[in-house]
Amino acid sequence: MNIDINRKYFVIIWLRQDLEKTLKKEKIEFINNDAFQCKIDGSIWIKRFSQYNSEFEFSGLMRLPELDFLELWNLLLFSKIENNRIGSILIIEELYGEDLLEILLEMRNNNGISKKEKQALKLIKQYSLPFGVFHWKRNTDLNQDEKIKIIDVWTRINEVITELISR
Repeated sequence: MNIDINRKYFVIIWLRQDLEKTLKKEKIEFINNDAFQCKIDGSIWIKRFSQYNSEFEFSGLMRLPELDFLELWNLLLFSKIENNRIGSILIIEELYGEDLLEILLEMRNNNGISKKEKQALKLIKQYSLPFGVFHWKRNTDLNQDEKIKIIDVWTRINEVITELISR
């Protein structure tokens, strides 16, 4: 699927905001417990994540169909819509840690990173919990080995991002 970086793919609802006001502003209406519909284009949205830590609290809706890793990465790099960048980070964290690590290692092997890439890496550090903890805490089906693997991947991601940002 080709993505339009100027189109909204995520709506972040900050918990200090009123859910109804946010949905009205975004012209999205409730269909059932898990689904919403945009009044403008008929697109279907689902509740996709909730994030709570000491710095921020929010939940988010995601436009269907789900985006793949490269679409999310491009949205993170090039979209000027903050909700798209935050939503992309959280889905990458949950599903695509190994893909992110692969791109980061390629970036490290190159002689530099672009300004957009550096901004994206700073956002990943800001919104992604250390070591992908958000993912494995949400996924209770993971066994101990799978959790250790996720922690290892996110430890490496954290190290490489720190190195790239400091260049």
